[in-house]
Amino acid sequence: MAETTIQMSSVMADMKRPFLKVTNRWEYLDRYLPWWKGYIRYRLYAIVFAAIGVGTIFSVPPLGVLCLAASTYYYQIHIHRKERIESKRTVIIGH
Repeated sequence: MAETTIQMSSVMADMKRPFLKVTNRWEYLDRYLPWWKGYIRYRLYAIVFAAIGVGTIFSVPPLGVLCLAASTYYYQIHIHRKERIESKRTVIIGH
């Protein structure tokens, strides 16, 4: 009978797919490309709504308040996308 060896390994519990297999670099980038596009899009929305809100807060107060609220909302989504893209996890490569 063949002898089997048992090796210890650990997996981070907060990862959705801990044993993610990627065959090439484009496959990895393609998975996060929609998140990166959303990151840029929501940042642009936050800036535009903030500019409109500041410009209209004294002339049309209800519109200014709604635009500033929308700016805050899109800024929070922008932060969420940024945290998803920029992982602070340590990657250990070994055999």
